[in-house]
Amino acid sequence: YVYPPYGHHLPRFTISDFHRVRQQGFDFIRLPIDHGPFLDLAEDKWPELMEGVRLAVRAALDEGLSVVLDVHPPTSHPVYRIDRIINSYPERRPDDLAGRFSRLNVAFAMMLDREDVRRTLLEPMNEPGLDCTVASMSVVVSVFNEIATHIRTKSSALRLVFEPPCQSSWKLLTKLAASSVDDRNVVYSFHFYEPFLFTHQGSTWSSRSPFLAYVKGLPFPSTRDGTLKALGRSIESLDSVPELNELEGRRLRSDMSVAISRSVDTSDESLIDSAFSAVASWSKNNNVRPEQIFLGEFG
Repeated sequence: YVYPPYGHHLPRFTISDFHRVRQQGFDFIRLPIDHGPFLDLAEDKWPELMEGVRLAVRAALDEGLSVVLDVHPPTSHPVYRIDRIINSYPERRPDDLAGRFSRLNVAFAMMLDREDVRRTLLEPMNEPGLDCTVASMSVVVSVFNEIATHIRTKSSALRLVFEPPCQSSWKLLTKLAASSVDDRNVVYSFHFYEPFLFTHQGSTWSSRSPFLAYVKGLPFPSTRDGTLKALGRSIESLDSVPELNELEGRRLRSDMSVAISRSVDTSDESLIDSAFSAVASWSKNNNVRPEQIFLGEFG
């Protein structure tokens, strides 16, 4: 990280942007903060960085927006990515990464508590882990509970946002026993990007599905004709990349062809209704009020 972080070398979200968000009819903003610059510094240096975060929160509140402060780990940093953070809790690493991460969340909570606890929420971990298993959920719940316990020593009224692993999957959320989350002043969040092949076509960053970068024109809801046309355009896009070696190109073409061909049977309008109905049923069965459900990301 360069110093000062969050500086003019990056695209900046300015005060006028908060105003435009409010003018367009939104009543809250989810404000992502990379925790890396904090953890990279000694803790006595945190107040200087915290003041910058506070000013952003205050600017949003002054515009009439509520604020979800999203502690948003970088995906590529070798030390501060979310899987390393989560694993540091049971491992109790010598560098005390778990302790510092908990204390940072406490510092965020205290800052929000002083601003306006009625209109602020703290999301301690964005998309906590890629693993889509119930065992992974158990680890994430344990880490969340520990962080929440630390936060409650300083702030009792602040709402906390819990989200499941597997990129905050709604499917995994519906497998959660809400009672396993110890904190009661909590909001349950999930992210929704489905069908993923449609919402993320053209994205260049997927390590799991690198062929996504070449998918073009895939429709939703899908039709057989539209899907076949998209497959043709996508293969043309892939074939036009000269730097791909022959073996890599063949593998990407095969994976892409299979994924696009399958999409015609799974990409209809009922997909969204059934997913949201499942979350609604889960909330009812777990005595979770509707206002405790937060759709944190949607594509």
